Amino acid sequence: MDERFDKNTEEMLMKALENAKAFGQQLAESGEKRLWKEVNIPCSLHEAVNGLTKDEMDKIRKNYDIKNLSALKKPALAAELARLIPMKFKRAIYALDQGRYDFIKMILKNSGVMPDKGISVSNAEAFMKYSMVFTFRALRTEG
Repeated sequence: MDERFDKNTEEMLMKALENAKAFGQQLAESGEKRLWKEVNIPCSLHEAVNGLTKDEMDKIRKNYDIKNLSALKKPALAAELARLIPMKFKRAIYALDQGRYDFIKMILKNSGVMPDKGISVSNAEAFMKYSMVFTFRALRTEG
């Protein structure tokens, strides 16, 4: 009886681990899809901000401590953020650690565009909080 109980317990635990792994993979994939939106490049700051969700815009607004915009609808909030972010951007750059600062410099040297290879979801989200990096997939390059 003990051996059978142990075997059953082991099978149940293995099944639970497999399910947890599959669920973790689904979460990671949905996080990636949420981050990598499609956009035409080049694009303006307003176009990049406007491609975000209202929740993502609110996070940027709060991180820059921009007040009195929470009641705005998405299009008006995008326009205001595009107007105000350049005035607040310097403070955010000074707050970066050396590794993240070097990462931003590398993107700038590449005309502001970088392939998504090697960018973790956590790093992308950290940069997005201050609108330093927008995670988009280019539809076409104009110019």
